[in-house]
Amino acid sequence: MSFRSVLLICGMAGAILAADSGNDLFQKGLAKERAEGDVRGAIQLYQRVASMPGVERKLAAEALFRIAECQQGLGNAEARKTYERIVHDFADQRDVAGRAGNRLAALKPGATPVSTELSTRRVWVPPSAGLLAGSISPDGRFLSYADLTGGELTVRDLVTGETRQVTHNRTSENPREYAHISVISPDQKKIAFAWGSLRVIDWDGSNQKTLYGNSEVYLVPNAWSSDGREILATISTGRARTRQLAWIPATGGPPRVLKTFGWQAQALGPVAAVSPDGRFIAYDAATSEGKNRAIYVLARDGSSETAVTDGVATDEVFGWMPDGKALLFATNRTGARELWTLPVHEGRKAGEPSLVKADLGRVDPLGITRDGSLLYSRHVTEGQVYTASIDWNKGKVSIPVSIARGVVPEGGADWSPNGKEAAYVAHRGTERESNDRFVVVHSFETGQDRVVGPKEQFRINDGYSWSPDGKSYLVTGTDAKARYGAYGIDLKTGDVRVLVQREVTVQQPQWFPDGKQIIYVLTEGRGVFIRNLETGTDREVQLGMPAGTRVTVAVSPDGRQLAFSPFAAPMDQGLEVDIRYRTLYVMPLPDGLPTRVHELVSGERGT
Repeated sequence: MSFRSVLLICGMAGAILAADSGNDLFQKGLAKERAEGDVRGAIQLYQRVASMPGVERKLAAEALFRIAECQQGLGNAEARKTYERIVHDFADQRDVAGRAGNRLAALKPGATPVSTELSTRRVWVPPSAGLLAGSISPDGRFLSYADLTGGELTVRDLVTGETRQVTHNRTSENPREYAHISVISPDQKKIAFAWGSLRVIDWDGSNQKTLYGNSEVYLVPNAWSSDGREILATISTGRARTRQLAWIPATGGPPRVLKTFGWQAQALGPVAAVSPDGRFIAYDAATSEGKNRAIYVLARDGSSETAVTDGVATDEVFGWMPDGKALLFATNRTGARELWTLPVHEGRKAGEPSLVKADLGRVDPLGITRDGSLLYSRHVTEGQVYTASIDWNKGKVSIPVSIARGVVPEGGADWSPNGKEAAYVAHRGTERESNDRFVVVHSFETGQDRVVGPKEQFRINDGYSWSPDGKSYLVTGTDAKARYGAYGIDLKTGDVRVLVQREVTVQQPQWFPDGKQIIYVLTEGRGVFIRNLETGTDREVQLGMPAGTRVTVAVSPDGRQLAFSPFAAPMDQGLEVDIRYRTLYVMPLPDGLPTRVHELVSGERGT
């Protein structure tokens, strides 16, 4: 769970102003609605989109749907009429019309309506992009979090706006270490947090103690027990390739494992919530097919377990309501991500779920207070792709020109082999879902874009480069069965071709110029490999570094040399590389000896 601040892109001084397109206005409406909280201002922008001459019908329908959602959130009776207009006038836009029909059904007498008394207010805009969020205190006043700029566990008073640093652990010997996820105890006297190991500290910053941890595991505290004697934690085990849900004594000691999960991506969700009476634990986990997520309620001692949702959608636990009679969860069962409640009694489903908030967006829960308020962080992203010409003789760069329209780029931009197009990975809206990423191909001859979305269920993580033949785009991601790897997305058909699949995350894949091989890196220093795409075999590149060293790599344009730079080595070998000092090596491929060509010293940065 983490805050994500807005990426600000500066405008171009002296540029010729052009009228906003429908897509641009729609994006501004989303930003005004979700990032600024100005719902009425957003409605005005959406109305301009819907009434724009020649606007695409799908975009007009989406704009009207946003208007209706905003009206409904304001308690405006006009919402029903707007939904009806979408159903009657935009029946050809089946997705939007279907969602509008669902909203109308929820507004019928006797149906559970979206609460018009629900209010949302923004309590804080973090100044830093590097924040790992923790939890809200039971009284709703304090937020624990880790600011990655300083790396220390911090508490913010949401009433006064004051912040207080709780830990003082970082030193020049461990500059890369920092606090991770944290949870505040029920009596607000202690905070449990991850700092390599699981630790606990008093509210005033005294009595810091390591409870459990070793180099083989990664721990995340989920919640305290209701009596404050134990901490529920998720333990990821590297060698065993498992994730475990376990109780760890607040005074220290070995974990008591309740359940073990496989290593597939997001097998166990980030939230495991303890019921107010302390008798049950709610969590979400991937279904056996890996396509959706179901919610389960587990007895405190692990003796019994019940599925309370059917796994036909992506259901994510947000927490228990204060009276313990219902769970709050996010789901995409109607198409859009929404917030629902589910009645639960004695660890079992006790009724049908009810809609609480439509169009939830990409948010992460930070906890539910005693009065039933939910605190969450919202991910808001903005981005752009620019092109600029360079005068190498004069050493000047022209004014950058943006090429992305109506989408939010996420990096990985690359020129096509013939130089006539560019491609990049992007998503729509100010809030992204990983499953919604796609590839955009921009033509410099026509100025037009075409969106290439993976045809099958596939999650793009990052984009990298065009294939040498110009037919596909190299990405990393996970398939429908949550298998990590490097893949090629056909830029005409959207078909996904498996290039590499491994049991751990594949990083930095790069083509060789013949298109018959790629080089890639495995996460956490597990090696650099060359994959022969015709035979499907791997050959490890021997860098001459200690085992476990993590590196960044780049293949030369002719494919004959590899440049690499180590940036971290295993802590247990005492070889941690100072972030102020890195070395660049070059070696012939595939079996040459590395030669040191440059050393980065303090004040320099390199990738």
